[in-house]
Parts: sequence; C-alpha cells; structure tokens
Amino acid sequence: MLIGFAALAQSPAKKTEYIFKGQLVDADSGMAVPHAHITNPYKGLLTVSQAGGAFTMPVEAGDTLIISNIGYVTLKYPVPATASEGVVTIELQPKTEQMEEVVITKFPSEARFKEQILGLNLPDEGVALDLPAPVIERRTDEGDPGGVTVFSHTGAISGFANKFNNKERGRQFKARMAVQEQNEAYIATKFNKEVVQNITGLEDEEKLNEFMKFCVMPDDFLMKASEYEIHEAVLGCFKDFIASK
Repeated sequence: MLIGFAALAQSPAKKTEYIFKGQLVDADSGMAVPHAHITNPYKGLLTVSQAGGAFTMPVEAGDTLIISNIGYVTLKYPVPATASEGVVTIELQPKTEQMEEVVITKFPSEARFKEQILGLNLPDEGVALDLPAPVIERRTDEGDPGGVTVFSHTGAISGFANKFNNKERGRQFKARMAVQEQNEAYIATKFNKEVVQNITGLEDEEKLNEFMKFCVMPDDFLMKASEYEIHEAVLGCFKDFIASK
C-alpha cells in the first residue's frame, strides 16, 4: 500500500484546460488592436481579435500563443498556469521597418500604356530583305504574237512580310517581359517570407520554406488583394498546412 501511495504521489498532475480571455492593445497608444491573428500551435488553433482587440482561445498550462499583426512585432505569449479572473491585457510593440524603395507606375489609360510600349528604345538591328529574284514567265495570248510578260513575285512579298512580322513579334515579346517583371516585383513586396513569418510565427527556416511551397497563390489575386485579404489567405493556408501534418 505504501508503494502504491508513493507512486500516486509521484505521478504528474493532469494539465487543466481553460478558456483564455485576452485583449490586445498598442503598447505606445493604448488603443485596441483589431484583426490580429492569435495562434496556439500546440493545439493547431487560430483566431482573430475583434474590433475592440478582444479574443478567446482554449489553452492548457505550458501553451504559448503566437500573436501577429501587420505593423507589430510578433509576440510569443506564455499563458498562465490557471485561468485569470477577467480579461488579460496584452501589449503589442509597433514595428518600424526600412523598406527598399519600389517605384510603381500607374498608366492613366490604355492608350498611354500602348504609347509607352511602342516608344521603347529597342536596338534597330536592321532588316535584311534578301528578296528572291522575280520569276519571269512568258505566255502568249491568242491574237498577241508578242506575248505578255508576267512577273510572279508572290514569294518575294511573303518573305518581306515575314521579316517585318518577326521584328514586331520581338518587340511585343520584350514589352510583355518588361510588364511581367514589373508585376513580379510588385507581388514580391506583398507576399514574401517576412510577411508570411509575421503572420504564422514560423521561425524554422526549413518549415518556412516548406510552407511557402505549400501556400501557392495566383498572381492575379496577389496583384489585386489588399494586405488584409492576403493576411486572411495566408492564415487559411496555414490552417490547412497544420491539418496536413
């Protein structure tokens, strides 16, 4: 019996699960921080703070909440061992970053865009026509002993047209590439590893790279989406990513 009591006394206590109630505020201004994302990676749970900064999350002693929002330093918050009376206020530190300068040009109209594309300073490589010599056929019509001379130059005209078509296709290709590079640079400012890390709290480089491959978003969506829409989309991907594990 003594051995049994000793074993019972040494057995670890079962963790108590409870609902953690918190409110997020700006550390400088004291204002509520809405739409922040709170993750409990130990349970695979996600939630978003409300308009007043309040949120709730099922937790256990030993859990750590990861709290992130655009413009704030990502916070790792260890939850108390037991439920607190009332709401716990959590301060988020504003984040100041020096971004590289990116120049985004908006064309006022489609006509202006075409004008800029056509005005690109492309090297003039010249066009070697290499027109074939015209084929001279001679036929004699009835009643005309001298005959009529006919120049057949269909092949020459086709070759001439193809030379100019190739050059125009080259100009169009270069123009498309320039626009594509500009779009890719713009997308990279909205969706990159740093943005994803701030939203998900992933710090392990290998897991971050794995998630970036998992969370593939269409370029059309990234071009038009707001920061909040991208934030929500990344969170949705992260929830699916956790579930896949």
